[in-house]
Amino acid sequence: MNRIIQFFLLCSILIIPLNVNAKGEKGFDRSQFYSTKISPDGKHLAVSMALNDKVGLVFLDRKTLAPVGRVQFPGTHEVGYFRWVNDERVVINMLQRFPGKKFPQLSGELYAINSDGAMGEMIYGYQAGEMQTGSLIRARKSIQGNGEVIDILPEDDKHILISSTPTVMRGNEYIVEEGLATVYKLNVYTGVIRNKVVKSPIAHAEFLTNANGEVKVVYGRDKNNTSLLYVRKNDSWIKVPKSKKEIVGDSLNLISLSESGKELYALGKSNAEAKEIFKLNLDDYSYSQVFTNQDMDISNIEKTTNNRDLYAVKLNGEHAEYHFVNNQLDEAKIFKKLLNTFPDSEIKITSKEDKGNLYVAVVASSQGAETVYLYDNKNNKISVLFQLKANSANNNVAKAKSKKQNLK
Repeated sequence: MNRIIQFFLLCSILIIPLNVNAKGEKGFDRSQFYSTKISPDGKHLAVSMALNDKVGLVFLDRKTLAPVGRVQFPGTHEVGYFRWVNDERVVINMLQRFPGKKFPQLSGELYAINSDGAMGEMIYGYQAGEMQTGSLIRARKSIQGNGEVIDILPEDDKHILISSTPTVMRGNEYIVEEGLATVYKLNVYTGVIRNKVVKSPIAHAEFLTNANGEVKVVYGRDKNNTSLLYVRKNDSWIKVPKSKKEIVGDSLNLISLSESGKELYALGKSNAEAKEIFKLNLDDYSYSQVFTNQDMDISNIEKTTNNRDLYAVKLNGEHAEYHFVNNQLDEAKIFKKLLNTFPDSEIKITSKEDKGNLYVAVVASSQGAETVYLYDNKNNKISVLFQLKANSANNNVAKAKSKKQNLK
């Protein structure tokens, strides 16, 4: 399939559908637009959007917004969630359309490509296997499983950590089996699995790594649908005592580990009906509440773009309302500036440049209009990347603009 995709890319790499309004301004149709993320070096933008009724990924020069590359899969595959793993390369969770299904489903495969459209490779999945020339040794493993990126390993440009859970095909969709997930270190250029890092002791595994990229926590459910939490100590999985597990309730969403790696932040329920964010000491399992609200439930969690730190929560009210739990982080300070500039709006920082000078944020007003902004932290300037107008279907144009303003 890799050769088919590469041929498809060569035939259509710069054919990107743009709308043109009465003034001659070009932009993307809102119904085609999905997500925008800036590369770690700040030179490019990756934009997922509908291309010929399928979701593809377009790469733009950040300064000029000129297209420099793209990927659109042939057949039933589409682009799903994506992330930059280094300055030039993006890893994509692939989607697939199945007969009888209204929406595309995750196929479990991972695909990687450079921002210029080169070196596209299926790096994980049943189609990833390939024979080395003149050898019977596989350069990549063909795995029937569901692959999830759990750490991009920022200090390692060639590798990421993924969890691999066995899947089977039942009817028209992939079903995750009860088998135990394995964490692998995967080469993002070749798809070669360098080594097995660790195996989960529990099914339906959700992993957390520390600041050094070491797997330290896993949460899942056993055959009786009982939720269990494990901590990795001295190369072994240690089950959190049942009495402590009951404190955090039967449903748990892992958030992050503290910078020291000794404390777990998670979202769950205690004896109260409202959700709460709590902190669990992984040495003695002592518990402390970080935030809860008995009047409004927590509807979203705002974390830094590297998924390491929690800084705010969104409450489920009539208007967007946020509560900060960490005001000291740089992203938290920028998020607060955005809130002051765009009151009563929902805000999401999607990505940032590694140096912290440039941020991409989506702002949704109370009237429903959405705008993608580029914030220049060094000069305290914000400019519109794409204006997503909430007008009629024929006029929903996301126009590229250059007008800049200061943040409050």
